[in-house]
Amino acid sequence: DAEEASRRRDAAARAVEQARGQEGRLADELDKIRRAANEKEMQAKAREEEFLEQQRQRQQVTANERALVEQELRLREQRDTLEQKEGKLKNEAGAFLAGLRSTLQSQGRAYSRDPSVSTYDYRRGTSGY
Repeated sequence: DAEEASRRRDAAARAVEQARGQEGRLADELDKIRRAANEKEMQAKAREEEFLEQQRQRQQVTANERALVEQELRLREQRDTLEQKEGKLKNEAGAFLAGLRSTLQSQGRAYSRDPSVSTYDYRRGTSGY
């Protein structure tokens, strides 16, 4: 009887020792899994921050591009306006010169754009007309 009780105590002690060992291994494994989960969580947060930074940069680039496109449109409008004004001024100058030629020809005077044909005497400041 005493021997049987001793064997039972020894078996129970071994079972308790094995359970404690398994509990320690499970606790170590649980800590290892927690560390791995924390590391993955930190990696996920870092990726999320990187994504948010890239998104912020894309928004900045988009805003800059939008400003450049708007500026280009304004410059094109200004160019078109200037080309229209230039065309108008050329037409007005052409009409003025045509009128001047007509006036000079009706008065019997010659008109030329060529300065070598000019009747204006620059040294004396007088016109040959």
